[in-house]
Amino acid sequence: MARDPRDVVVSYCHFSRLLNVIDFVGSTSDFVDHFLNDTLIHSPYWTHLKDAWNKRSHPNIHYCFYEDMKANPKEEIIRIKNFLNLDLTESQINDIVHYTSFQEMSKRENKMIIGSDTVAINSKIANKDGGFFRKGVTGDYKNKLSEEDIQKINEWTKENTRDMDDEFKYKIK
Repeated sequence: MARDPRDVVVSYCHFSRLLNVIDFVGSTSDFVDHFLNDTLIHSPYWTHLKDAWNKRSHPNIHYCFYEDMKANPKEEIIRIKNFLNLDLTESQINDIVHYTSFQEMSKRENKMIIGSDTVAINSKIANKDGGFFRKGVTGDYKNKLSEEDIQKINEWTKENTRDMDDEFKYKIK
């Protein structure tokens, strides 16, 4: 699953502050620079995305976008069902949509924390900015990033998507 890189930065920054094992304490702008320079764990971002994107026609790869899942979760669940060749009833599909919604998953957050070990989570960050399930929205980067950081990410995205076809949702021409 791919997501708008600007929203990825916001969520990843929160995640990196939330987990005590990572414990990122710099500014959001500092985090943006680390993200763009591939100096964070789980980097390099574009290498991972492009590798999967270039293999999206492979019968064992199902490529989807976070924004599509948010806009029409049932449609995306049906695509996943079809990809996996599952025989599900309408009721089962509706249950999957319900139980994988942000609202429902956030209710179960404490049970999902690594080994239910609350020591892994920075409680100050969780209480101030939210836990593992922060907001579950698209486009929140507009509220969290400076115009300068948005522009840096846009230029970085433009450079890294130049060789990708127009079907890629985040390509900037």
